[in-house]
Amino acid sequence: MRGQMSRDKIISEAYKFMTKKGYSSFSYADLAKKIGITKPSIHYYFQSKSDLGEEVIRRSLANLKLKLKDIEINNESLRSRLNSYLCLFMDDFYCSRLPLCCSLSADRDNLPDGMVLLMADYFKVHLDWVIKIINQGKQKQETIQHIDVEKISLLIINSLEGANIVANALQQPRFFKDSFGELIDLFIKTSFLIVVNRLA
Repeated sequence: MRGQMSRDKIISEAYKFMTKKGYSSFSYADLAKKIGITKPSIHYYFQSKSDLGEEVIRRSLANLKLKLKDIEINNESLRSRLNSYLCLFMDDFYCSRLPLCCSLSADRDNLPDGMVLLMADYFKVHLDWVIKIINQGKQKQETIQHIDVEKISLLIINSLEGANIVANALQQPRFFKDSFGELIDLFIKTSFLIVVNRLA
């Protein structure tokens, strides 16, 4: 049990480093100092930093899937599901960190190949889920019918990722919430078709 707790602590602190400063910004020495253990203790669980980075993404991906499933179970309408999805990004903001997929993208050139592949999987889970719930909303006539669901899904994710960066830089959470609120309103309304047509 103690060994599992140590391993989980290493993953948790590595996640914090990766989302606050980026993958390239910390070493095992930094991590050991933060946790209060020795570098060999970290190497015992993760022989290389890339092994640790991959496990951080796997753990985050598993948690993300659980959260997305929970959103679907506890919210029936498309609007409420999207608002709950927004809260996932707001949690990152209030913890003074970037979404994992955002911080990894900024550091992509420095990532090992295994992490790059997992990062793509992480993004794909986001995109596939948003596409799915919008399609479900469309079938229930919660949206306008003549829309490009994939384009709108990409717009939603891009908006949340970008808004997080701006809100963090300016320390203005209302920018984050207001911009996404406006996007949802447009998406629900027929006028959103104008935006989609301009993207074509």
